[in-house]
Amino acid sequence: MRREAGLELTDRIVVTLPEANADLLSRHEEWIKAEVLALAIETDGRTEPHISKA
Repeated sequence: MRREAGLELTDRIVVTLPEANADLLSRHEEWIKAEVLALAIETDGRTEPHISKA
């Protein structure tokens, strides 16, 4: 996903996930953020995950 978004491996990102994933997010948010270098993880009405540069 990073390559398609034009992001470098070391760029800090914001991850947006579908609301359906909110339960997983609440249990694993800090681990996910550390693994993918995310400054924030958000949920919204999307059907697919989305990343953007922070």
